[in-house]
Amino acid sequence: MITRAAYDIWSETYDRDRNLTRDLDHEVTRATLAPFRFSSVLEIGCGTGKNTALLASIAAKVHALDFSDGMLAQAKNKVSSDNVMFTVADLTRPWP
Repeated sequence: MITRAAYDIWSETYDRDRNLTRDLDHEVTRATLAPFRFSSVLEIGCGTGKNTALLASIAAKVHALDFSDGMLAQAKNKVSSDNVMFTVADLTRPWP
């Protein structure tokens, strides 16, 4: 199975699976970035959008990238802010 397909499948349970690294990353990102404000943020590997809502609240514009359609679908369901744009992008290839 190719990696992208595996992430598409995993996207269905990613947020419910026990993952202490993911959860710690979310806590540290929130604690580190919440006091700041930005004009724009490029979120590389947004996955299911675990940090995208935070970024949308502290930035005028967020461009969230991921190579998995499934992960992006979950992120889009989770975050519906007008200042967020989601894009499918494989960062090993030229960016859109």
